[in-house]
Amino acid sequence: MIYCRRDASEDYYGHTGAFRCLVEGGGHVAFVKHTTVTENTGGKKREWWARDNLNDDFELLCPDGE
Repeated sequence: MIYCRRDASEDYYGHTGAFRCLVEGGGHVAFVKHTTVTENTGGKKREWWARDNLNDDFELLCPDGE
């Protein structure tokens, strides 16, 4: 497997990849679009890492920290 490719062949590429890294325990914070959490929770994705996540399990913070 090639790591750190800058395309969709990398599991942790882009906003969804950053969110996946967070879900898998690879970090405590992920910098994603404001829609990424909703797009990948609540059964919207069938991938094993996203399947059981709920929107309420995550919190979005604004740039001012609130």
